Amino acid sequence: NWLKIDADTEYNCNVLASASTQNCYVYVYGRGTDGEDVLLKMSSNLSTANEKTVSLDFVSRQFTYVKLAIKFTQASFDDYFQFTNARLYPKTAELIDDTMFKNHASVYNYDIACNSIVNTSAIKLLGTDDSYIELKQPYVDNDSITISLWARFDNLSFVGHKAILYSGTEDSNLKIYIDDVNHNLNVELLKEIYDSGFKVEEDKWYHIAVTYDLTRLSIYVNGDRVNTYEKILTDFENIQYNDSSYYTRFGTITPKDT
Repeated sequence: NWLKIDADTEYNCNVLASASTQNCYVYVYGRGTDGEDVLLKMSSNLSTANEKTVSLDFVSRQFTYVKLAIKFTQASFDDYFQFTNARLYPKTAELIDDTMFKNHASVYNYDIACNSIVNTSAIKLLGTDDSYIELKQPYVDNDSITISLWARFDNLSFVGHKAILYSGTEDSNLKIYIDDVNHNLNVELLKEIYDSGFKVEEDKWYHIAVTYDLTRLSIYVNGDRVNTYEKILTDFENIQYNDSSYYTRFGTITPKDT
């Protein structure tokens, strides 16, 4: 089936595929003006009967519809192929902030099923280090900060970071994430961890807010204050928000230098 996409956009296609022959390939086609198939990208030879992930980056050019295909170049009657999962998503998009701060953001590697940004649809990040929203010029007052967002978590069982926000460097950071052990909402500030005591569940939307004013750090979930830490004397000047060599990202907690 043809899938509608945006023209002149860089996409990534991931296909979980297997084949019984060394002459099987994954193709990405654009739909031409006369309905003909125009090859945009071709994978290397699958060359294995075991399932493997095939990753293809391509630019949609002038095409607004694409489809995926797996084809044999040579095959016998007993040869087979299959793909059990196929995902297609844009590599980047721009989010425009029309407030006075102009904190324009780029979105990298998000699911195409949630691509209607102008219709305020949610952006589905993929839980990988290359899938995130990055603020271009984050505005931060060094004396106080409030971070407020909506989030939902599709899979809490995998081992690895469940990131909400990362800003700064490995040694100088602000981090908001879900821990692996009990799925509590945590805040890390300059390597000190502050546990909210609130356990999140899968497939539920949460409004999460964190406030800090040099003396107190408070964590809110759905409007309720779930924990407060007093007498925190960390100056936000120690966190590198606005330095161009660092970043503020939603969806990953991996430092930029790694």
